[in-house]
Amino acid sequence: MKKRDLTHFGIKWNPFSPEVPVEALVGTPKTELFCWRVEQQLQDGGFVLLSGEPGTGKSVMLRQLNEHLKQLPDVTVGILSMPQSKIGSFYRELGHLFGVQMTPANRYGGFKALRERWFTHIETTLYRPVLIFDEAQLALSQVLSELRLLTSADFDSRNILTVVLCGDGRLLSRLQTEELLPLKSRIRFSMKTDHVPVEEMKLFIEACLESAGNPRLMTDEVIYALADQAGGRSRIAGRDDHGRGGGGRGGHPAQGRHRASSQRCQRPAVYEHSCRGGCCGRLAGLGQRGQRAGGPQRASLAGRNGDLVRAPHREHAGDTPHSTATRLRHRARHRKRQIHLDPPVAAPRLPLAGCADSGREINTRTTCLKSHDK
Repeated sequence: MKKRDLTHFGIKWNPFSPEVPVEALVGTPKTELFCWRVEQQLQDGGFVLLSGEPGTGKSVMLRQLNEHLKQLPDVTVGILSMPQSKIGSFYRELGHLFGVQMTPANRYGGFKALRERWFTHIETTLYRPVLIFDEAQLALSQVLSELRLLTSADFDSRNILTVVLCGDGRLLSRLQTEELLPLKSRIRFSMKTDHVPVEEMKLFIEACLESAGNPRLMTDEVIYALADQAGGRSRIAGRDDHGRGGGGRGGHPAQGRHRASSQRCQRPAVYEHSCRGGCCGRLAGLGQRGQRAGGPQRASLAGRNGDLVRAPHREHAGDTPHSTATRLRHRARHRKRQIHLDPPVAAPRLPLAGCADSGREINTRTTCLKSHDK
């Protein structure tokens, strides 16, 4: 949806866009519980697991968690942006997030510097720093094992970092392996996002419309159809309605966009006549495409006996009457198409009825073309 369409539909932003502001995200009891549990774990540290199938709202919950933690005083939050990196790049990114100068050739120096920074932060604020690890199913097993060793102290009796792991079902399968079983045993809290029923998805869409500023943007039937088609996934609900806008009460969302675009895309008047050359069918197709696109009905009507008839013009905002030069240009274009599409055969010669010279003959093609000028 373009920015100029927001004013037309009476909304502040596209309610189904993934780039909506954080304050526009719909909070659920499950999201509030997840943020509260992570907040309670800041004093003890450890691992938190958030899993679920793609499109069930994991990324939205992480955005809300990040915003919630930023509002807390003396809490440092780092977000990993390269989950598939190797150990060297992993340390460099950690040093960038927590303000530690890292040397790629000295891994032990980086290991020690990060732990000292975290110990200092805990002694000052009594809170553990937070590391959000999204798409953790893409991380190497060596990186996850290194993270477990990096965050534990005093023979695993003390955690100096709070780590939030987020991933789909592949992460759960990898945690079952022998190499990552020690990490799984240190997860203190886990939550799984599931598919929501149609009624809850309907409430979610209504809340999105209300946060955007226009709760009556769609009818109840359209909202229910979107909720049913989403299949319990909020991402699919947003993708199905992305860029369509709304048509207000009593209309499909696409109708509002068509009515708005009809003022910008005005098709010229089309002329045709009932000939068999094939050109009239093409011109009629132009009129049909204009009707499907939502513009005013300006397709021409085929007259009888090859007469050229112009379609009745409907007055719309922004329409201007066509000049004589424009009508002549369309007429000449139609004539050229008919001459081009007619088969190259000799036209029959017919006697001119009612003429004194009974032997005089005329060309029927010339008569047809002259009838167009009338």
